[in-house]
Amino acid sequence: MSLNRLEYWLTTPISVLWRDVQDGQISNKLVRVFVLQMLAISMAAALGGWVATLVVERVLVKQSLDAEAQYFWQQRRQNPRHPLPDTYNLIGYLAVGGDQRRVPLALRQEQVGYRRINIPRRGQLIVHITRQSEDWLYLTFDQGQVTRASFIFGVAPLVAALLVIYFLTWLGYISSKRALSPLVKLAERVESFDFRGTDIDDLNLKDIAAEADIETLSLLRAFEHFTQRLQTMLERERLFTRNASHELRTPIAVVLANLDLLQQRVHDPEQSAEIIKRMRRAGHDMQGLIETLLLLARDDHKVLNRKTVNARELAQRELEMQAAACAHPGVTHALITEQQLLVEAPERVVSMVFANLLRNAFTYTTSGHVDVIIRRRSVVIQDTGIGMSPQDLDHAFEPFFRGGNHSDEGYGLGLALVARLCQNYGWKIKADSVQDRGTEVTIVFPESSWTQQSGSNL
Repeated sequence: MSLNRLEYWLTTPISVLWRDVQDGQISNKLVRVFVLQMLAISMAAALGGWVATLVVERVLVKQSLDAEAQYFWQQRRQNPRHPLPDTYNLIGYLAVGGDQRRVPLALRQEQVGYRRINIPRRGQLIVHITRQSEDWLYLTFDQGQVTRASFIFGVAPLVAALLVIYFLTWLGYISSKRALSPLVKLAERVESFDFRGTDIDDLNLKDIAAEADIETLSLLRAFEHFTQRLQTMLERERLFTRNASHELRTPIAVVLANLDLLQQRVHDPEQSAEIIKRMRRAGHDMQGLIETLLLLARDDHKVLNRKTVNARELAQRELEMQAAACAHPGVTHALITEQQLLVEAPERVVSMVFANLLRNAFTYTTSGHVDVIIRRRSVVIQDTGIGMSPQDLDHAFEPFFRGGNHSDEGYGLGLALVARLCQNYGWKIKADSVQDRGTEVTIVFPESSWTQQSGSNL
């Protein structure tokens, strides 16, 4: 500790020191608390020594002198020649009939009582004066002996105890510092880490974990979990911002181009209707794309309430909506119900799964048909579209992936979103596809309930 800091601690009021203890870093707080403890212990020891000295002088010595005086007067009544006290520390003087010739000059003017006075050639003494009739008894006690006795029997053991207390407190400080060292290192590491310009994965905390206790390890695990979640959220944000602008260019361009075309052919009803249909389809695609991107960028499934969903009714509704919005001319569709399937899940999630699978099926089916089959614990969506090669099928559930034989329609998000939602709710998804012959996607609901029902077609 530097001289300036020592002077600060010695001259600063306690209230300011306590305020400083409550502020600042943990390591500084430990030092300040340690110093304040030392000061408090020292003050308590000094107060205790002073009280002990007072007890010895004011109580023990006074009681001893009172007892000596009483004993002398008692013995004098029995024997007028009883000798006065005369020891190394205690000397007595007697003024018979008020005759003070044998009493030191410094004591002659003193009155009855107990006090401390200075006597030439003897120094500071404790004087005890009593009187019976006309006789006066002066008892003088050497204060230096009292001081030495107080030091030997009071101050010296107290100093030894203080040294032991200081040593134990220092050990406590060292132990506390070691216990908090991982926490301090963690705070310094996090404070110095550049979260803006550095990847969070580069924040290595293994060296801190190696020397941390259970509580700090729990904090480290929670912090690592937080950073992993933060990294995932940042990655989703980057993915969203990187691809949203790019993927929205096509439908926006379609809408703008058709607006220009509509302005030119506003008097041709048939062409106007076809243009409006294309614009409506582009708007529907943009809506689906934005909804899909937002669902991929956040965990909406955690705030959705589960309920019993009739898979047939929901599939029929989505089949009609996607057929009207996305189906190519001549493409037929059907809903085949082999069993009545009830699913315990948020309706919005099941609807999103069906909508994305049907949108993909209609988008990539230029002729033929799209069928939805409700089976025992599963829903199957079949199409006779362009299909996928084995290489494309391996990457079909990756975001923004579109196979090499696919057209520019679609955004490569449908199957990725479906796969993610199925993973969140414990459903199983599998896809089979043959290039130029079609694709079949099956969703299995392990925890669903079903009832037997004869087949039906739409």
